[in-house]
Amino acid sequence: MKIIKKIGSSVDDIFGEYYFLLLTYLGIFLIVNYARVDYVLANSWSGWSIGDWIVNYDLGFIRRGLSGEIIRWISNLLNIKINWSAYFIQCFVYFSFIFLFLYNLKNKKITFWFLLLCFTPGFLLFTYYDGMTIGRKEIAIYALFALWIILKINNKINITISLVVGCVLFFLTLMHESFFFYSFYFYLAACLGNSDSRTKFSTAIVVPITSAVALLITFLFAETIDGSLICENLLSHGITKNVCEGVIGYGNVNPTAEIQRYIINFNFQNIKDIILITSVVLIPNLLYLVSVSNNYYTNRKFLLLNFLLILISFPLFIIAIDWGRWVSMHITLSVMSLSIFLESKTDHGHTKQKLFIFKEKLIYLLIALMIFIVSTTFYSIQHCCNNGFITLFGPIIKIATTLGLIR
Repeated sequence: MKIIKKIGSSVDDIFGEYYFLLLTYLGIFLIVNYARVDYVLANSWSGWSIGDWIVNYDLGFIRRGLSGEIIRWISNLLNIKINWSAYFIQCFVYFSFIFLFLYNLKNKKITFWFLLLCFTPGFLLFTYYDGMTIGRKEIAIYALFALWIILKINNKINITISLVVGCVLFFLTLMHESFFFYSFYFYLAACLGNSDSRTKFSTAIVVPITSAVALLITFLFAETIDGSLICENLLSHGITKNVCEGVIGYGNVNPTAEIQRYIINFNFQNIKDIILITSVVLIPNLLYLVSVSNNYYTNRKFLLLNFLLILISFPLFIIAIDWGRWVSMHITLSVMSLSIFLESKTDHGHTKQKLFIFKEKLIYLLIALMIFIVSTTFYSIQHCCNNGFITLFGPIIKIATTLGLIR
């Protein structure tokens, strides 16, 4: 374990002051890439990035219909087409997420191991490696959670804040029911930190409770309407038919039947899937936790709770094939939670000493470089499907494709 801390401190002494600048450049790149790709998807009325957002309540109370009502209201207010209304909302929410995440880090002492987490394929770069993840609704919970982390770090979480955030998450869960399975990260983040900052953490349980209420309302009262009827309704408003060839046209899934089928057919492959899913999330987090100055109990507690949250979300892996998205949501929310352990910013050393430090710790710098290259290029995460959400050497392939080296 000491070697992990030694590697991190060696790199931090020389390059630590540039970490935030590097992440800022990454954020700008991601914003430009998101806006560019999302423009193409919106212009083509993508059934996945646009279709899931514009389902509304015209045919009654149905799951995920709230976003369609909001988008239609904004579209009428600004007198623009629904697809562009969805596009601007998606960009605004995603940009807010990136801005809030970077804002949280601007006064923090970023470490090599945390920087490594930021470059893992399932976090910030997820939308770059798989363009079809752009425009998905999870960006809404990311932005809200990034704000929650800022409130947590500034010790602002109380019953009033928890109720307000809980109300927002209530409506977000009506936009996508999967958010309930990740709502417990709000409680997990509130439990982290020193004892003083945890004095009011119990109030944070309000947040997942409100999400659970929204899920229960959806489960009990939402009507099951055939996708073809939803499509006909949307087409009657002049919307292009492409929008039906995605979420809307995928059809309804019976969660109870899918879970029963999974249990009956459970085999060794399912065990390997569980190990792979948890490993992709937990191993990078473990390396970071070993590098920080927390006690063993704190690290073990976080990893245990992180594992339990993965188990809580496992129904999603059974009833839906977007495994990469579910994994990426765990990675994104857990990494933002771990930013709570970052210390306040201090100087990383004097410039005159850096040449001496570089020579003295060259072996650790080389090891760190190899770890960074392997960790960020060995695999990427695709949004879909079941056993195919991991692509070996996906980052290398994607970068080579972007540069025109391969087709």
